[in-house]
Amino acid sequence: FKSVNDTHGHAKGDAVLQEVAARLQSNIGGSDLLARYGGEEFCVVLPGRTIDEAAQTAEQLRAAIAGSPVAELKISSSFGVTSLAFGARQPADLREQADKALYFSKH
Repeated sequence: FKSVNDTHGHAKGDAVLQEVAARLQSNIGGSDLLARYGGEEFCVVLPGRTIDEAAQTAEQLRAAIAGSPVAELKISSSFGVTSLAFGARQPADLREQADKALYFSKH
């Protein structure tokens, strides 16, 4: 969102942020949790999903953002997916795993 703010102004950046959040929220289930994690990062918790189901949801979310302009701008997104099955013992472990997966996804 920083590049949107820098190029188009903070009002446009706020509109993009709100629309992205709305698209994410409308594409997850009632027991799922969406939170803004940082400036341009969100965290989506998908309890009870397999890693394959979570990856499928991530792709649906990516498509929901890329499928049509967001506040009149073309926006892309990347996702990192992880699971408790990979040995995370604390939330910080999950965040680190997801961050590594996100880095891989971006590249």
